[in-house]
Amino acid sequence: MADSWAALAEAAIASGQLDFDPDKMDGCIRYCDDFIQELTLLRKRADLELYRETLGIGEPDIQTAQAIVKKFQEKARGGDGIPQESSAVGYIDSHIDYVTQIRDALQKVRDNYQTTDADSAANLGAVEVQQ
Repeated sequence: MADSWAALAEAAIASGQLDFDPDKMDGCIRYCDDFIQELTLLRKRADLELYRETLGIGEPDIQTAQAIVKKFQEKARGGDGIPQESSAVGYIDSHIDYVTQIRDALQKVRDNYQTTDADSAANLGAVEVQQ
């Protein structure tokens, strides 16, 4: 995913043809930041609320109950039988990473646009007009 957004940013910068409203771009970047914050809160909730030390189904005495609790714990955070990225927390982490990549690509394009725009304005201001 990172490569696809990096490639998009590079292509936009390399083409030399950017046509967008900087205020709208700032809005998209803010939206990504807000969404990352929401996902981060959701991740914290998933980590706290989905992981349980016990379920009250007879874990101290029943081996099957212990296995069920372990499976739920792994599904919440990852573990022996479930990779972290397949857990609830890992799934949310992947979304946070993806939105962060989008935000960073938009920020890079925006920063390059502003730099190019400022350089162009400075160069045009330095040109003497012959009368």
